[in-house]
Amino acid sequence: KLMGDPFIQNLNADWLSQDFHARGAFRLELLILLLPLLLSSSKNRPDCVSLAMAIVWLHFALNGRRYGPIWVLATVPMLASLAAGMPIVQRMNAWFAEASPIPTTMSPGRSPWMWTAIFVVALFGSTRYFGGYGRHHPDNVPVPALDKLIEVHEGERVFHSANWGGYLTWHGWKQDPRLLVWIDDRNEVYGRERIEQWQSIYNGMPGWREALDRANVGLICIEVDCGLNHRLSEEPGWERIYADQQAVIYRRKGERSGVSRPILTASGR
Repeated sequence: KLMGDPFIQNLNADWLSQDFHARGAFRLELLILLLPLLLSSSKNRPDCVSLAMAIVWLHFALNGRRYGPIWVLATVPMLASLAAGMPIVQRMNAWFAEASPIPTTMSPGRSPWMWTAIFVVALFGSTRYFGGYGRHHPDNVPVPALDKLIEVHEGERVFHSANWGGYLTWHGWKQDPRLLVWIDDRNEVYGRERIEQWQSIYNGMPGWREALDRANVGLICIEVDCGLNHRLSEEPGWERIYADQQAVIYRRKGERSGVSRPILTASGR
């Protein structure tokens, strides 16, 4: 159902075709170009299963960015086998063998798998420092604004950018289970009706005010340059309580916010 829904497929960049103008895209392009080169030049021949997997996953990789890594995993072993059959590679192997003969017996000492185990432990250990929503780059996720949203949340229903739902779930829910996201980037989970409703409100289309009222939204955190921000800046029923270069936070005026609050900036002033 997901793969056959063009509305969902065109929403998320993961489902769109590869952007070969993007930084780092040459790495995938290089492997793609190596495939026909090695097939035509190598003395080794791939087995039918490996060749079929390379072709099928290449089709998916060219049509959806998320399939690129899968194609690499499925194809690189075959590329390595083909490269070993290249005449130039074979000559290099012979030269290295003559220059530095490999001993026929292994010297006693550490187990052969020890370095593999050390590498695996280091790899998984590094995820503590390089992974997770907490390390999102401020250019992509407005961490100060979202942290401020979590801080000032008092149980209100929140409306926010779709790309920030994951961060709010990861950090916000464990601090306050009442903080429920409006939407996130799992488009197939929310469905077309929910996404179109979010787009209408986010762009400040006619009916945005009524939609927020029906949902009893009390807090809004959105990008500075979106249509809803321009609407709210002129709306007497909402007050801006935070602003920086990326995002703004609005709170609905009412019993919960009877006392006027100063506008906070990124520096806290």
